[in-house]
Amino acid sequence: MEEEIIYSKYSDHPEVLTLVGDYCSLLKREFFNGLRISTPREEMDLRISSYEKSNIGLHDGLWTSATLISGMKRKSLLTLSFKEIICEYLVGFSEKEFVFFSKNCDKGYFTTKNLNTYKLFYKKAKNDLEKSVSKRESIILPSSEDFFITKDENFYVLEFLARSKKRAEEYFNLNGEEPIKFGLINKKLVNSSTQTVLNQVWFSSIESGSKLSGNRNLKYIGNLRCMKK
Repeated sequence: MEEEIIYSKYSDHPEVLTLVGDYCSLLKREFFNGLRISTPREEMDLRISSYEKSNIGLHDGLWTSATLISGMKRKSLLTLSFKEIICEYLVGFSEKEFVFFSKNCDKGYFTTKNLNTYKLFYKKAKNDLEKSVSKRESIILPSSEDFFITKDENFYVLEFLARSKKRAEEYFNLNGEEPIKFGLINKKLVNSSTQTVLNQVWFSSIESGSKLSGNRNLKYIGNLRCMKK
């Protein structure tokens, strides 16, 4: 039985809709109701512009459109090209294709049939190295273990998500200039799989230190911020 989905709206941001439920049910609702998942940059913008007003993101975390991609004994990748991955399952986003995708999602994470998805995005990340960080589609993360983003270390990860060094700095300041932890997909799970393992990036609340995580089970109840197309 599909989980009930709760909607929240904001008077100061009428273009934004927050859905609450399990990720797979939320994703299905997003695809078939003319909405799109908000990007990490959009979430940072909302948190900054609504601070001390509606306080979007102050108390609640959410899934974002960013995707963590892991392959056996390889450094994880981070990409914003979410729909390129999902199209492997959702060609045309029809109800029929979604049946397979939903079963895949029931594991609590996504997998593809082999390591080709990882290799594709690794190649993109390598090719993008000559571009400025904010112009890249994919990046290679600095460690195969959980890591922290500070002003002096790994800041390029936040800049990539913010699509702007200035915006990354503004958000880091809003977060109290505290280190932001980035948690990766469970290493035991990744190393025991011969497939590419993927998960959506969870962006925790400001109160929780704005932690980023690719290890949140997709079946947990949580928020998905959507923007009207």
